Amino acid sequence: MNRCLESALRCCEKEGFPDRTRCKQKVYGRYGALQRRYGRFAKAATVLEKGLSLDEHDPNESLAQLAVPRLKDGVSALGSNARTGELERTNNMERLEILGELGTVYRHMDDFTKAGHAFDLEYKLGTQLVWQAEAEPSNPSRQRMLEEAIQDFKRRIELASSLRQRLSSLPNDYEAQRLSSKTHSWEAIGVVRLVLCYVATGQIEDALKQSERGITLCETMADPTSRAHARFYHGYALWHRGRDKDKVEAKRLFELHGPDKRDRCTPAIAFCKEPSAEYRGYLAFLIDECTVRVDHYDESGYTALDYAIFSGDEKSEDSIIRGLTLVPAEGNESKRSTKEVTLLRRSASITASYYKSIFDQRSVQAAAICSKLTKADTLSS
Repeated sequence: MNRCLESALRCCEKEGFPDRTRCKQKVYGRYGALQRRYGRFAKAATVLEKGLSLDEHDPNESLAQLAVPRLKDGVSALGSNARTGELERTNNMERLEILGELGTVYRHMDDFTKAGHAFDLEYKLGTQLVWQAEAEPSNPSRQRMLEEAIQDFKRRIELASSLRQRLSSLPNDYEAQRLSSKTHSWEAIGVVRLVLCYVATGQIEDALKQSERGITLCETMADPTSRAHARFYHGYALWHRGRDKDKVEAKRLFELHGPDKRDRCTPAIAFCKEPSAEYRGYLAFLIDECTVRVDHYDESGYTALDYAIFSGDEKSEDSIIRGLTLVPAEGNESKRSTKEVTLLRRSASITASYYKSIFDQRSVQAAAICSKLTKADTLSS
């Protein structure tokens, strides 16, 4: 990997190489991240700082000035350029990643002052980029980022697919088969991310082609959660096509709870298993815009509410409660009463408390066993 990145850097140095500065900055970012993973923190810091210094600037300009666009007349240059569709500097996303890596490197080097400074700059730049994207959803810089993301995901999907095919040709090699399964997952992840990019750019037909591919990729997967994710992204693309029959089909996919155990995990359950800001947004989309049912049980007998409470994610829990209140149970025409919803919440809380107490007991027992084994090894040596 070192050699590949060094070779890429040499290519970027050649005269006439397209978009040379931005490509060099991207390579420096990847190279620095690799050195950090190897534990070569001093070298990583040097490489990452080189990446930050690539923009044209005054030699006396500080890291802070390099990382965050200048202020003009009390208004951020980034904010001002968001209105004109032109950034003063073109490499903000790369610089954002480099600052995050640099902060992590300095933290490993116990230089908390520099680490805090880098993280602070990362936060400020990230905040400005978010403001820019939200202020002008159709601005050229946002479109450029989405186009770059689409090309990146296409390359990753192609690479994962190629690796999977090559590894699958070694049927008697256990390690090759294990890695083939992993590349299968990488390809599926790349496909669903590509779907989101296409929907964001309004290329719905392309999004549907990729979401159908995601469904096909997940058909052979045993993991119910992965299959639920694939159904959600296909339904998400259908919903955004906007036709009534597409929305009906999308809602069917969102609520699919088939006889096959692998299809008993709904998207709502999948999002509550691994709560995050992104998944909370999808959960709100399912409940508030699509009004899907969220009271299904998965293959293990748990509901989305069980997982939300067990994970301790109050926002997901509140969304599920809202869904239980808005959508009647199957076979009922009337909505649930407040009392019914309260009982469901209490039941899920009791279940979560019970299993947490079991896990806590097992953790204490495991720690005691490990302690005994460590003492025995010490005495024997």
